[in-house]
Amino acid sequence: MAENKSTFDPKKAAQERKQKMKEITDRLEKGVSEIFQSEKYQKFLDTMAKFPHYSINNNILIMLQKLS
Repeated sequence: MAENKSTFDPKKAAQERKQKMKEITDRLEKGVSEIFQSEKYQKFLDTMAKFPHYSINNNILIMLQKLS
């Protein structure tokens, strides 16, 4: 019977997983940051401030109907 020698290196695999998680986390943080800094988000917050007692759905409808 032939011996099955594995070339799996647990330390290398752990480093690769850590690097992959860092890349994913960086992309996620950048995406979230862009959402909260966007003009549409600011417009939504402005509308919410003007109509604090309205539901989120109603605020979105108001925001979408505003021409300015």
